Amino acid sequence: MTVAKNYAEALFSLCTPESRDGVIDLLDLVVALLEENHTLQSALLNPTFSVQDRQEVIREVVTQLVSENSTRFGTTIHSVEEVIRLLQIMIENGRTALIPSLAQDFRTLQERALNKVVASVTSAVPLVEEEKASLQSALSQSGSRAVEVHWTVDSSILGGLKVQIGDCVLDGTIQGTLLRMEKSLLRMSSV
Repeated sequence: MTVAKNYAEALFSLCTPESRDGVIDLLDLVVALLEENHTLQSALLNPTFSVQDRQEVIREVVTQLVSENSTRFGTTIHSVEEVIRLLQIMIENGRTALIPSLAQDFRTLQERALNKVVASVTSAVPLVEEEKASLQSALSQSGSRAVEVHWTVDSSILGGLKVQIGDCVLDGTIQGTLLRMEKSLLRMSSV
């Protein structure tokens, strides 16, 4: 079990089932802001600033995000305070860099609680609705949980599909096949 997962489980246990989707949205906003704002990220990671100063910054950041996005999610004030307090504890414990992992682990816990799994499907070209429906059906039949599919297009894979469900990646792309062939040839040439 990872450290981030421990934090995610603690937060998950403190949140009501009704507030968890809002907490996911809030954590996503925090992660997106940290990825976009390198000055903020550096400040939160910088040990030359006191822990208290960094904790106050995260409180102000989360409060501002909630204020700017109040209609986006329906968390209660209690859940917002729980998120702030957990992020402050992570700062205090030197775990600020784990905030993105916390967000992902919290999302995974919610998906399990709802008995669903998220699959990411990447194709070189947009799939037509019939292809999407067929793939969605095949993925749903492969397990006992409902499957939510996120579709992306990436022309760099050249052709085929790449499906990721949790840590499992099924790479049927031309790019992936070429990379595997290259590795195989390199192994054979080094013998």
